[in-house]
Amino acid sequence: MPKEIKAIKCPHCGSVKHTAIKPDQYRCESCHTQYFIDSDDVHVYHTVTHRTEGGYQYKAPQIPKKMIVFGAIVSAAMFFVAIFFFIGNDSSAGSTYSVSEASAPKETYTTWSGGTAPVLSSAGEPLLFSLAGRMYRGTAGSDDKNGLYAAFFDPIKKEEVSAKKLDLPNAGTTADVKLRQFTNGDMYAIINKSKIFKIDPAAQSATDVSSSLYKDQPLLQSGIATVEFMYDSYGDGLTVMTNDGKSLFYYPLVNKVYTKTELDKAQEGFSTLLPGATDRTYFTFTRKGHEFPDEKTQLLQIVHKHNSGGPRWLVTGPSWGKDYQVPSGIYSGNIPYKKVLLSKREMERGRIVSYKDITPDRLYFSPEVLFSDDKDLVILFRANASPETPFTLQCLDPNTGTIKWTTPLEAKQDIDEMIRCKEGFLGTSYRDGLVFNASGKLVSHHEIK
Repeated sequence: MPKEIKAIKCPHCGSVKHTAIKPDQYRCESCHTQYFIDSDDVHVYHTVTHRTEGGYQYKAPQIPKKMIVFGAIVSAAMFFVAIFFFIGNDSSAGSTYSVSEASAPKETYTTWSGGTAPVLSSAGEPLLFSLAGRMYRGTAGSDDKNGLYAAFFDPIKKEEVSAKKLDLPNAGTTADVKLRQFTNGDMYAIINKSKIFKIDPAAQSATDVSSSLYKDQPLLQSGIATVEFMYDSYGDGLTVMTNDGKSLFYYPLVNKVYTKTELDKAQEGFSTLLPGATDRTYFTFTRKGHEFPDEKTQLLQIVHKHNSGGPRWLVTGPSWGKDYQVPSGIYSGNIPYKKVLLSKREMERGRIVSYKDITPDRLYFSPEVLFSDDKDLVILFRANASPETPFTLQCLDPNTGTIKWTTPLEAKQDIDEMIRCKEGFLGTSYRDGLVFNASGKLVSHHEIK
């Protein structure tokens, strides 16, 4: 039972100086009266002792004879109540006590901004990876635990699987964290634009590769001052500033470094493709353009030459426009044009082999492509133009656009990324993980605290 902390005074002399003998039983340091607290009715029972030259001796109070019998009965009753009280509460042998008992403090932590991504365990089961700051409190030494943690969570069991503090003494708990998964499946994290870690979901580890990642590149041996991910549409690359002030672009999957001029040439056109380039399919929604703003949003299937991890210029969100078909790109006056969705210039730049609208009769509002492979295409959209309309999750056949299943999401619910997992699909939104089965049913929703 919780106990209210109050000043405990000796019932005989009023002194607050006392020594705890056992739970709720004390000895006054002034007059040596022994007394105990009855927690239920807040009565204080006491025994008076007086100091003699030989120590302490008990001196009974003077009691009228006609009260002896009554006093004996009351004393016996009090004795047995006291015995029962102490026995019933003496279940903490070996513990120390203070004036007021209190439960041991519970250690907690607050999670600060970071990055979250859907990943898979070695068995293909869904996991949430979180790289975020933690600030602990509640126990002695909590401050030593503060820092950045690489943690993995099971969104079905809704529990933390593992967590490890990164060895970054100056990172703080509010570090700038960016996550990116490259086209070969490798995942990296950049912290404060200075450190880069490789994330291994199967081993549930985060390894600092800030030095080893560049060890085979002579142009980067002066050291890296800053590092950032390039735009996803530019490929699996890093923008780096070396310690000697050079701005370069490094593509780890092909182990090549480019200057700005070299990159401009290498990222577009069929003639600059690296050996091993293959056809690959991706999907994108069109956007409204200023030249033909009334055109509806379309879902495009695009086949392009994938540059095997090297530089690229991925065409996303194209819009209908006027193609004047002037080679120089400079024109004036009343020149005929052709209405096109993708011009020859964009087709060449994006290494596009072909494209088509796979759902020509559909209407989409605020759409986004979340996931695609050769079996499924998962998209997110609103059913109408109102920004208050909840999102709808939908799975299509990637070749025909046929609807496989549709799942309305709750109000204010959103999904940023999605991967395929053993159960079906795992989506994330900020610090939320949502697991859907193969039929689109939501089977688990877990929020990382």
